[in-house]
Amino acid sequence: SSGISVTTQGSSSNHLAKQVKATAAINDVIAATKIGYLNYRVVVYNSDTSGIAIKMIASAGTVTDVDGNVYQTVRIGNQVWMAENLRVTKYNDGSIIPLDTSAATWYNATTPKYCFYNNTTDSGSIRKYGARYNWYVVSPANLKKIAPTGWHVPSDSEWTVLENDLVLNGYNWDGTKDTAQYNKGAKSLAAKTDWYIDWYIDTTTGAIGNNL
Repeated sequence: SSGISVTTQGSSSNHLAKQVKATAAINDVIAATKIGYLNYRVVVYNSDTSGIAIKMIASAGTVTDVDGNVYQTVRIGNQVWMAENLRVTKYNDGSIIPLDTSAATWYNATTPKYCFYNNTTDSGSIRKYGARYNWYVVSPANLKKIAPTGWHVPSDSEWTVLENDLVLNGYNWDGTKDTAQYNKGAKSLAAKTDWYIDWYIDTTTGAIGNNL
């Protein structure tokens, strides 16, 4: 968002216009690692780093899928969750999940399929956004399992445990702790970058992308 702001102002300021030209050249990556904590990578598109803050979150270790991808995990209450998006291309028995890059066949599929966001082949994007799986991949009716051995796709009741734990520990966006009400904990788990800003999340109180 800083690049957009600088570009907008650049039309009336030679100094800012020079910053715009330099933005693409800076593109630095700050990486922070600490044993026992989740690793963080921050891409900097402006030389002013005064507003950057990296908050380390305690890690519950790592888990490796059948493709060899390693994921950070985090403990929330009595549960351990992956802190990254799954990007495996095989079931945990090593058999292939079919890749489908066609929108037409994807939407009409009645068999297991996966794809990547915008059909990207960029490893950084795949690591960030993970893969997209249709219902037939994760359906309980599918005897093959997508999660690494010892792990599983969470059930609805397990999501409820997570939601209630967040609510009771003050992670509703408004600080309320009433589990009988509609939970408001999504904001506490949301990333602080990469939200598509529109009228709803930009202006609605409590929306995930508003006032992070």
